[in-house]
Amino acid sequence: MAFEKVHLKMLQRFYLRWSHLCLLLAIVLLPLGVSYAQETVEIFSEVETNEQMLIVNGLDLDLDHFHLHDGHMDAIIQRSKLPLLDAAGIEYELIHDDYAAFVASRNRQQLLDIENGNGPQHQRTTQGFTLGSMGGFYTYDEIVQKLDEMIAAYPNIISSKVNIGTSIQGRTVWEVKISENPNSDES
Repeated sequence: MAFEKVHLKMLQRFYLRWSHLCLLLAIVLLPLGVSYAQETVEIFSEVETNEQMLIVNGLDLDLDHFHLHDGHMDAIIQRSKLPLLDAAGIEYELIHDDYAAFVASRNRQQLLDIENGNGPQHQRTTQGFTLGSMGGFYTYDEIVQKLDEMIAAYPNIISSKVNIGTSIQGRTVWEVKISENPNSDES
């Protein structure tokens, strides 16, 4: 019986440490990706000469997922940068006018495939966690909800949330303490 308690306690510690790390990384990194994805488009452009490539390179476009092949350029670009291409005379075609909506639609289908057992094996999740709605990743609201669920499920080892500030997107940054004594100062 004592062995089972020790084993259970070790598993709880591992699970909580892993969960805390995942939540911390998600809370810190998620807002960066979400704000970028919401204002981007996917373009296709014929860049056939070195001169055109030099022009594109000098435009401060902050290209993402840039692919150059056979005189064509595919890229994800911020919508606000499209006038720079226009002013430089670089013709392009919008492949996805709202890249975030395209990704969300594609990911919904992928999540359905995974839930129905048709997805790739590497998409399985950690016990206690499901895939988030944003391509398997959690949205900010989903992270906060999961944090609240963990606090409710493990009140003896996870403290209440504490507001430690605001992100550059204006979202609350939450802190919790995961410990055998979460509500006492052990410093």
